[in-house]
Amino acid sequence: MSFEQPKFEELSEIKTDKTEQQGEKIMEVPEIIVQPEKGINLMSFMLKGYNPEWGDNDHELSRATNEYFEKNPLSDEIRKSLDDLRALKKDGIDQEVLFNIALSYGHPERLKETSANLMRDKELDNPDEVQEKLLKLMEDLDKKLNSDPKFLELKDKFDIETRKDIETRRGGLEKRKEEIDKLLEFFRPKAETTKAKRINIIPTDYLYNKESGMSFSIGDEIIIRAPLEDSENGQWTHEFLHGVINPINDKLYGKLTDEQKEKIIKMSPGKLKQHYGENANTLLNESFIRTYVNLFDKGSGPYNYEYFKKLIPGVSEKQFQDFLKYDKELKQRMDALGISSFKEFSEKSEQYFEKYEEGPLSNIIYRLYGDYQKELQSNKKLTFEDFVSSRFINYLDLGKE
Repeated sequence: MSFEQPKFEELSEIKTDKTEQQGEKIMEVPEIIVQPEKGINLMSFMLKGYNPEWGDNDHELSRATNEYFEKNPLSDEIRKSLDDLRALKKDGIDQEVLFNIALSYGHPERLKETSANLMRDKELDNPDEVQEKLLKLMEDLDKKLNSDPKFLELKDKFDIETRKDIETRRGGLEKRKEEIDKLLEFFRPKAETTKAKRINIIPTDYLYNKESGMSFSIGDEIIIRAPLEDSENGQWTHEFLHGVINPINDKLYGKLTDEQKEKIIKMSPGKLKQHYGENANTLLNESFIRTYVNLFDKGSGPYNYEYFKKLIPGVSEKQFQDFLKYDKELKQRMDALGISSFKEFSEKSEQYFEKYEEGPLSNIIYRLYGDYQKELQSNKKLTFEDFVSSRFINYLDLGKE
């Protein structure tokens, strides 16, 4: 784990040719680099010290970090402050907020935009106060850790693995560029809306959940945290699309009435609301991205129980129990339905689908994607932003809850 900013020659990057588009100025293929984010790494270390069960517990570096904190626990002041922040989760201060703020550690130029983003996306009333408090905690921890020889020994081990990870990711940048080309060709995001000129792919965080990802858009940069090996659900594509879809939906969201926002919440699946809460803007973004990545791009058809049933066979009891062990939200959903085995899940799969998976919003968006694709074939200058802006509200109003 590197808490130092990398030297220029240590960065891996790929610069792409500019793309020429006729008509509307379209987002150009960004520069892609692989670079650690000091604040992200430090925040993961802080959360691991606060709760040894947080994040990953399989990797040897994660286990070594737990051993370090057993002998060198966080100060009472840091623990108390994290307790206070955790108590505010109901007010929107969740893990995503903490990592958003962490990106400003060592980057004061990011503070203003991060504050505005948190007010809009997380509806925080006091983002500046939360940022100031958290960044002070991070500074105190950073100083303490880097004055401890035992920590510096652990840090060296993280740095060795991180350098290997950067080299591996460097070898895959051409593939990432091809994926981005394909997505830009379909969505045709406007340069004035999606301002990204650089994508920073963060090296693997060995303390974070290895199957999870995050995406942050700050200024003209998209910062992506995603697994080294892309999962079947297209985690890397999912995170990149946040940088494309979110700015488009921010404009769309401003046109929605309170009733339409409430309809989005009602039409979203229970699983999404369990994870993200009842924030219509966030649910809208996730539904657009998941519907494209998991369904439309695969040609799978709209999401229904028949499709869901096809995903069930092939899971062993051991795999099912592993899922319950590592996915606390899944465990909560199973407990709510009285499910403790894969056999019971199979028997109650339809009930589970209706309560947690079914969401009419996804099918509305799927139809919108299909209609957009057809119109794009005859109108090469069409952009997804214009299509969504002019059509989505009608699709939503006609949709049944």
